[in-house]
Amino acid sequence: MSSRAKRTLLVAIGLVLLLVVVAFGAVAYFVATAARQVGKDVDALNSDTSATFRPKVTAGRVEFEMTYGKDVVNLSVFTVLDAEGKKLWELEGRGTARPPVVVYGELPPGPGAEDYKQVFPEGGVKPADIRGTSVRVEISVRYIIPFGAGHQTYRGEFDIPNGP
Repeated sequence: MSSRAKRTLLVAIGLVLLLVVVAFGAVAYFVATAARQVGKDVDALNSDTSATFRPKVTAGRVEFEMTYGKDVVNLSVFTVLDAEGKKLWELEGRGTARPPVVVYGELPPGPGAEDYKQVFPEGGVKPADIRGTSVRVEISVRYIIPFGAGHQTYRGEFDIPNGP
């Protein structure tokens, strides 16, 4: 084989190797990009249907500070029961309101307030004072997640202070 033929062969082998390395790099880039996107999609599928509530007494009123998970659409039902399980107050909601604070015995103010109504005691009667007592609270929230919608109920027991 002549030296010219050897050089041509070496150049051809070099070009093929260069193309293989470039192709491998392109494939690795696209695989890494796809994996990052799948990771983002998986994070989007992680649902958070949680809801928490914490009582406090402010200016003589019992307030429940509310927090909601990202997939919670609204607060559907908020019920306060005495220590024996007797219903003291119940609030029902529709729509998409997620009040940050629920004041015992009052309808939530602000946007979406028209979606709430007191269902117990009937007729909008002011409920009994719960300061200085033990109560049970049950809330139901509506959520929408990638695989469907539903309701979740959370319960808690609290000793409500007399307050300032």
